[in-house]
Amino acid sequence: MGKKERLAKILMQSWVERLLVQKKRRHLSILAYHSVQEFTQDYPYNAENISAYPNVFAEQMDFVSKHFNVINFYDLVRYQSAYPNLLFPQLLKLLPPNSMIITFDDGYADNLNIALPIMKSYGLTGVVYISTDFVDQQKLFWFDEVARCMQVLPEGPINIFNNRFSVHLNDTNREKQRRAFGRFLQTLTDNERLEAIEELRHISQYNFDSCKFSCGMPLSWEQVRQLRSEGIEIGSHTRNHGFLDVMNEEELLDQIAGSKEQIESQIGESIVSFSYPNGNFHQGVVDTVKEAGYQFAVNYKHNIAKSSIKLNRFLLPRLHVETDMSMSLFKGNLLMPSTFVR
Repeated sequence: MGKKERLAKILMQSWVERLLVQKKRRHLSILAYHSVQEFTQDYPYNAENISAYPNVFAEQMDFVSKHFNVINFYDLVRYQSAYPNLLFPQLLKLLPPNSMIITFDDGYADNLNIALPIMKSYGLTGVVYISTDFVDQQKLFWFDEVARCMQVLPEGPINIFNNRFSVHLNDTNREKQRRAFGRFLQTLTDNERLEAIEELRHISQYNFDSCKFSCGMPLSWEQVRQLRSEGIEIGSHTRNHGFLDVMNEEELLDQIAGSKEQIESQIGESIVSFSYPNGNFHQGVVDTVKEAGYQFAVNYKHNIAKSSIKLNRFLLPRLHVETDMSMSLFKGNLLMPSTFVR
């Protein structure tokens, strides 16, 4: 148990919690989830993308529903329209106290099948950010394919992309090498990244076409529209979930503006928010997001959105939710961010 977990366990006792929940907070808390599902020891993909198990997610949503005012980015747009002369940090001060946005990255089908029923039972809304290529093609997310390849490859040397990635794989280092391969992919152009993944797929000889595990599948367009009909906001997470900071201008435009246009054509309304895949961006990426017509964007910096003059509505931080997080730390991050979110 880490230091923060131990401190949270001490501080988040019932009488302390009862005092803290009464505080009227004027910052915006944005939760960052990915997949919500059960985990088994033979889970075939990247277990790090499971943010919460269903029973834990239900407990988290129960707490949130009692102590926070959950909104989405469409609500922020309405506030902006009502107060057009206010800067965004000033606008935050007009929101209901303890305002929160619940977000989900990638667009796993379990966001509909598992997370939505739980959220509906508590009357909560949220935002699901989708990568449109995976919705279109109904294929596994590339990072889940990479995880599966690393699991099934035989022990021995692996040489990919003209030996630029060269390791010796064994049963004790598969997870370590999966992470190393992910770091390697970040050094490549987007086309090179796709080529390297295809090469890994080829040498693994794994037939992904016949391996559609429900636990890893993306949403379909029909399911995206169903989420929207249930009051869930849909946002963009690009087309192919690549690394935006290594893309050229043409690629950025296609990933950022192209995905926006595609989602809008599918759901029949404008989308207003964007999530940077992998948390990778530079100023040119942010500028492209603005120019594409988004009004808000979230990054993956672990923090709350404070109503300070430095707050950028295109770089809104979020609070990470992960399976190794206790309920005490979940509460601590929300009730005492100055102590736990550093």
